Amino acid sequence: MRGTAQGGGLWLRYERRPPWQLLPLGADLFTVPDEPTRRVRFSREGKGKIRALELLCPDGAGQHFLR
Repeated sequence: MRGTAQGGGLWLRYERRPPWQLLPLGADLFTVPDEPTRRVRFSREGKGKIRALELLCPDGAGQHFLR
């Protein structure tokens, strides 16, 4: 899992899939245009540094990735 900022946007590459563009829904919550029910949420530590990423599915399932 790797996130990058390019072309004025935020992108996420997950395994060998094509990169997902992330569109903001809130401060640390994003959606994926090609999968509008999928959510990506970043978790931060006390000083604001990103510590984890969660991939959330509409059925409540998800995956958690620590930094």
